[in-house]
Amino acid sequence: MLTLAFFLFLAASVGGVLMTTMLAKNMDVPAFMGKGHGLTALAGLAVLFAACLMGEGSTTVRAWLAFFVFLGGFMGGALVIAHVFFHKPPMWFTAIHASAAVLGLGLLLEPAF
Repeated sequence: MLTLAFFLFLAASVGGVLMTTMLAKNMDVPAFMGKGHGLTALAGLAVLFAACLMGEGSTTVRAWLAFFVFLGGFMGGALVIAHVFFHKPPMWFTAIHASAAVLGLGLLLEPAF
């Protein structure tokens, strides 16, 4: 299950990179991309949480750390959504959101494989 969570977050990260590139080029991001990015990350978060809970004592600390990093990134993404309804999200906020994803993927790499 950790491997599935890793690939879900990887897919969400690819979508995030595409959206960030489009924002940097002042292009409009289609609504389906943002929704797909968020829903894929939510699915990854749910799978990772279930895997951590079902692993009980065998779940590594890194898997739990990855969960909390991704949870923080997800909550930051929710703030980005709230901001998007009024303005274009600032690039520094997008960079912090992306950094959480990179850190979470790095933490999840070892337990997933």
